[in-house]
Amino acid sequence: MCHRFFFLLLLLVYGHSLFSVLFFFLFVFFFTAPLVGVFSLTPWSTHLFERLHDDAVSVRKSSLMVISHMILNGVLKGRGQMAPVAACLEDAERKVADLANLFFHELSKRAGNPIYNLLPDTISQLSKDPTVSVLGFGEQRGCMVRWCDGHSHLLFFFFHVLQVTPVKFKSIFKFLLSFISKDAQTVALVGKLCQRFAESMDEQQWRDIAYCLTQLPYNVRCLRKIIEGFQFYKVQMQDDSVYDCFTVIVGKARKTNAKKPEVHDELEEWATKLERLNQGLNEEASSEGAAVGEEADAAKETGDNDGEEEESEDEDVGMLDVSDDDE
Repeated sequence: MCHRFFFLLLLLVYGHSLFSVLFFFLFVFFFTAPLVGVFSLTPWSTHLFERLHDDAVSVRKSSLMVISHMILNGVLKGRGQMAPVAACLEDAERKVADLANLFFHELSKRAGNPIYNLLPDTISQLSKDPTVSVLGFGEQRGCMVRWCDGHSHLLFFFFHVLQVTPVKFKSIFKFLLSFISKDAQTVALVGKLCQRFAESMDEQQWRDIAYCLTQLPYNVRCLRKIIEGFQFYKVQMQDDSVYDCFTVIVGKARKTNAKKPEVHDELEEWATKLERLNQGLNEEASSEGAAVGEEADAAKETGDNDGEEEESEDEDVGMLDVSDDDE
């Protein structure tokens, strides 16, 4: 009975901005530590994140406060659901954007930096065509919710269409990727992002992933990791925007590893392959051309030596002729 009346109360206040403050305190009260075992948040977590796209600023603000409270206190994990929260960093309402900014700053202070674990899925979810609303929430008008007592109810809501354009995407992830500072996390993230190229067929997603890679530092380990993932993104090099991002990465790697000759040849060979692929040429042609060039140089050198030997023999013959004349 307690479950039934609790969710009925939430149903009454859930879609109304006039009750947004009440909605906030209900969630905070019923899902704090003493009652977590009594009330299950799982059936409602998705719908709570959806409220971040409500037309009413007060509802978006209250929902973000609830989510921040839950995640920072360990009540809610948020895995796979953080894209709407990240999108709030570019909310038109400054107060909502500031709350999102503060939330991620506090989250980065938690043990293990949870932001690292949330980034790959968040990047994929927000990397959409600019005409598509975040996670499709702008088009959703109804949903079935199954209560803990087994009964199902159809709920109707109207969502605020939040578009994440390429410009907003860059702003969001320039901020979020600044929290990745540990070398091991950076190397692992480079590997995961490289794999995302092969999992997507959307050009805008390729460009967004490439941009995210430009925001990471490239020491020896990171450089070798991105070179190692060459097979995942070599097809995308024909896209000029993606290639431009990799050109930025090459520049950063050259600057960072300028005093490390052990990776110089690897870096330059990789940069040459990227350039040739962007030009529509075979990646291996560069090495073949180099081999042909070396053979040509060797042949030229051999020819020069033969010419020198012939000149020397002519000089010797000339000297003998002179000696005979003198006699």
